[in-house]
Amino acid sequence: MASALDEDTQQSLAAGRESAKAFLRSIQKDLQKVFIVFLLGFLATFWALRTFVWDFLYTVTKSNMSPAVAAEADVIATTPFEVILLQAKIGLIVGAITAVPPLIYVSRSELRARGAWPQSPIPRWKLAGIALLGAGLFGVGVAYGVYAFFPIMFSFLAGFGLEAGIQPTYSIVMWTEFIVFLSLSFGLAGQMPLLITGLSYSGIVQYETFRDKWRYAVVAIFVFGAVFSPPDPFTQLMWAFPLVALYGFSLYLAKLVVTAQRSSDRVDVLGAARNHWNVVGGAAVLGGGLVYAFYEYGGRAAANGLLR
Repeated sequence: MASALDEDTQQSLAAGRESAKAFLRSIQKDLQKVFIVFLLGFLATFWALRTFVWDFLYTVTKSNMSPAVAAEADVIATTPFEVILLQAKIGLIVGAITAVPPLIYVSRSELRARGAWPQSPIPRWKLAGIALLGAGLFGVGVAYGVYAFFPIMFSFLAGFGLEAGIQPTYSIVMWTEFIVFLSLSFGLAGQMPLLITGLSYSGIVQYETFRDKWRYAVVAIFVFGAVFSPPDPFTQLMWAFPLVALYGFSLYLAKLVVTAQRSSDRVDVLGAARNHWNVVGGAAVLGGGLVYAFYEYGGRAAANGLLR
């Protein structure tokens, strides 16, 4: 039995390797373009980290600290080469993420032949809309990590260490990796509405599966937060609660899209918006006014003080 299983596994791996080789051969002429995009992302990240990213992250780290704690907190380099190696590591990751969309685009014909791409051509404006939506969700996730999660978390940890008589000094490698990689994780988590809606709409994963397995998703979110965030319950809740709310929003959005897809009547979104232009406009003005008032009249400072 063991030998049979081993033989089946070897055959599956061999078939996978052959399929991967055939796939790469089919898009070989376009791989140079993908590599150029990867190289540009790598070099841009290398330059941005040295020019302004580290100064910006250092300022954000101390933004929520009290003057006494901020005066004691510091970020240091312990070896001569760790800064360069850190830049290269982050540049490789960002370059790889940057190269994924063009790689998918140039390989769309091969993906369509393997049944992993819609058979009918997708209008470019739809692809552009999906790309913009994905970039926007990624930016919102990163912004939450940089402006909300990390300043409050570092302020709490630094203040706690100072009260215990320990100077809060961070290695630049651990400090940057913690901020950048968790920011990327927040950005990727922000793709949850797009991913769940896309999988449900295409039928790759049924909407009912996401709906019925929500308990497992919540447990997975909390487990991931417990592993990749500091061990105190406060930061774990700051990690998990937004993602649980985002999962609920993703389910609601997927339900709307799947219901519209399964319905015999087409949903005229633009027509409905024109017929209720006053409601749409009023909601936009009210939302913008609330956001403006929150930042203009000390809402952010009050929220940070409450959290501290």
